[in-house]
Amino acid sequence: MSQNTKPLYMEYKDKVLVREGNNICYGNMDDKAVLFLLITSYKKLGGHDIPDKILIQIISTDTSLPFHKRILKQGEKNGLYDAFDIGMAWLNRQNA
Repeated sequence: MSQNTKPLYMEYKDKVLVREGNNICYGNMDDKAVLFLLITSYKKLGGHDIPDKILIQIISTDTSLPFHKRILKQGEKNGLYDAFDIGMAWLNRQNA
């Protein structure tokens, strides 16, 4: 990539991070798995809506599997920080 070219997506720790609505996807499709976060509820804090309950999924990038078998690990956390933190740990372990 030349220095004048901007990346198409935001990156965090050399992996793509994309948010669309309540869905957040993190990872590279070349890896064994990616992290998927779904914001299921919000709470009010100082007049702003803050993500509250987050569904965490580690999803296999193996497209030969049916989708319901591609979910390798799943859980739920309160707060985006905690969900992303545990999700990153799961993802790193899965892709190791």
